Amino acid sequence: MKGFFCKRGVFIRLLALFLILSMLSVPACVQSPGAVGSETVGGDTAAVSEQNAVPTEEQTEEQTEAPVNSVKIRPVGDVVYPYTDNVRAYLEAGDGADVGDFYNGSADQHSDVTIEWDFDGPDKPQSYIFEYSQNEDFSDGVSVALAKATFRRRMTNLRKSAKYYVRVTAVYENGTASDTVSFETTSLGPRVLNAGGYYNNARDMGGYVTEDGHTVLQDMAFRGSAPDNCIDQNSITLNTTGRKFFNEEVKIKTQIDLRTASENCGRTTPAFESADNYVLISLVSYQGAFYKECAGLYRQFFRIFADENNYPIYFHCAGGADRTGTAAAILLALLGVKREEIIQDFEITSFSRVGIRSKASIIPILDDLSQFNGATLSEKTENYLLSIGLTRKEIYNIKAIMLGLDPDGFTEEKTYELDSRDFRYSTASGGNIVLTLLDEVDIDKVSVAEKEMQFTQSGKKITVSEQSLKSIGKGSHKGSVVTKDGKTLIFNIIVDELDITEDFNVIYRAGGEAGPTYYTYIYMTFPYRIFDGIEYHFHSRPEEFPQVESNILLNGVSLKELNKLSMSAYKFSESPGNSVQRHQVPVTILCQNHTVTLLIHTGWLADYFKGADLTVTIKKEFEFDNKGVHYYITRDKIYENTHKAFKEVTEAE
Repeated sequence: MKGFFCKRGVFIRLLALFLILSMLSVPACVQSPGAVGSETVGGDTAAVSEQNAVPTEEQTEEQTEAPVNSVKIRPVGDVVYPYTDNVRAYLEAGDGADVGDFYNGSADQHSDVTIEWDFDGPDKPQSYIFEYSQNEDFSDGVSVALAKATFRRRMTNLRKSAKYYVRVTAVYENGTASDTVSFETTSLGPRVLNAGGYYNNARDMGGYVTEDGHTVLQDMAFRGSAPDNCIDQNSITLNTTGRKFFNEEVKIKTQIDLRTASENCGRTTPAFESADNYVLISLVSYQGAFYKECAGLYRQFFRIFADENNYPIYFHCAGGADRTGTAAAILLALLGVKREEIIQDFEITSFSRVGIRSKASIIPILDDLSQFNGATLSEKTENYLLSIGLTRKEIYNIKAIMLGLDPDGFTEEKTYELDSRDFRYSTASGGNIVLTLLDEVDIDKVSVAEKEMQFTQSGKKITVSEQSLKSIGKGSHKGSVVTKDGKTLIFNIIVDELDITEDFNVIYRAGGEAGPTYYTYIYMTFPYRIFDGIEYHFHSRPEEFPQVESNILLNGVSLKELNKLSMSAYKFSESPGNSVQRHQVPVTILCQNHTVTLLIHTGWLADYFKGADLTVTIKKEFEFDNKGVHYYITRDKIYENTHKAFKEVTEAE
């Protein structure tokens, strides 16, 4: 019973407390109409109302808002330039820029685009997700997980003239935060690549807008240096990025090796893991593209590009400069890329380990292509390819594949071109010459040196009479064939008697520093060439090239006599190389392919001739052979090479 009363007392006390609290709460619960938020409410009532009213949405957000995590990508600019500052300065200098003025001795062309970001907020990121795509919705994009301490990511081998979207997402315990930016890669210059290799000289052939408004597709054809170091066929010098790019991203299918069998370490299989085809085609660079004897090599090279099953293609020589540069220039010309951009693509090699390659080396190729018939450089290049044996269908296929044209859009057309455009005629030997048309068309007129020739036509054969040819006189002449439907076909002819006695002088102006290692190169190129093999032969011994040393004079003294003089006062521990160190003569003769080069020690000769200008004289036209190459020395053109560029030396008055 006692326990019962204790519990009953507790109950009574709790009930009393409840009644008291209920009475105290009545004023706060009873409000006159319009009291909350009303401008007419008195001060006391209003104060009570504000303290006890239901909070608004804005007030709720203010009371509950917590610090927010955020990612902010730092600005990269609307347009980015994925190459080095020197390359950019050269390209921005435009047509006519001297690449030697921008070369600084480095071996870099490519520069990655670096994306940096900052994170702000109370939560610590556990990781980041870095994404980029050419689609705004990030479909078909690349996604990479990064460590929590990472605040930058490099983007490499981006496509030319392309818009990219970049998103960085911070991942933390209770959520994510992200930021997105976009930029475009420049349309200026070629798409240079970060691929490594000994010479570090790779780039995409695509991305250019052609003269007729098409765009060369990217990731289809690449030019570069050798992907191996020629120590053994299993040694690959591409860096990790280059291997991933070529093997996993673009997946090279065909490797075209333009080296000789003695240069490629006996390789018979591709250096690329993704490639199925390896083709060795020992091209001859520069004017070698126009040798009849080399037509088969260039025909084989371009036929590979006519088959879509061979793409993507990587073609290279050793350094990716001369043989590769020649083939690349012809390919770009065919596709309709502007002349100045073809030159830029060639000169970009100067920013690799290969060294300076100036426009003077590639301009003669473009000039030779321009000699073919056609309204544009692309049409002229088509006719060049026809002249070496490609079909119109093969040429169309190359353009359709590389430009994204209709593969079934080919229509057959008649070809207006000669199968050969270079002829030599000796008045001493006499006889007719025969021009051969690629397709049979009716001929109205044949002219040489603006004189109309007598001729007969039989199908594709045009025979020009001996009597007409002997009337035009010696020298290098332009010829033309006019068809009855108004087309004009151009050819070149050298008429000579092999008894020229007029001297032809080239003057090297004295000046500049003269010293024991100060050299000048005089390059001589000839319009008539016969080629049977590849040779690169330094020589200066009179018994090897007596014709050269007897018929070329420096200030009236034959090379033969000059090279008998002693140069013992000079040291040969530096450039230009072992051959000069070995021979130690004032003038070294270099015969390479179609070119005869005089390496003149102008330091020694400046002393010998007491500072006078150097005059190079060719006494007469002559011929000689070296290792299967036939050289025909004409008085046509002679070039002087400085450290900046080739400069044509004018004929002395």
